[in-house]
Amino acid sequence: MAGHNSRNVEEVGPKPLPLDSLMTRVQATLPDPKRTWQVSLSAPRRASVYVDPYTGQVTGRNERLPFFDTMFHLHRWLLGPLPRPPVPHRLR
Repeated sequence: MAGHNSRNVEEVGPKPLPLDSLMTRVQATLPDPKRTWQVSLSAPRRASVYVDPYTGQVTGRNERLPFFDTMFHLHRWLLGPLPRPPVPHRLR
């Protein structure tokens, strides 16, 4: 379902669909109605909240620990990809 263009859209109408309409469509794709919904947030830090779809109550949250956030940034933007170890001649 998620493809290379899953984060960008074209404007096809005067305004986006109402949130209620989007939630109805999302709910129709969920296999287990007895589970909370995970809402992922990109700001201020990568975090998720878990929401009871029947009451709207936030039942929990999950944030990336600062250590992992730092390591992610170091690897992604400062260090670049790690070099691959050489393959011994007999395995080629």
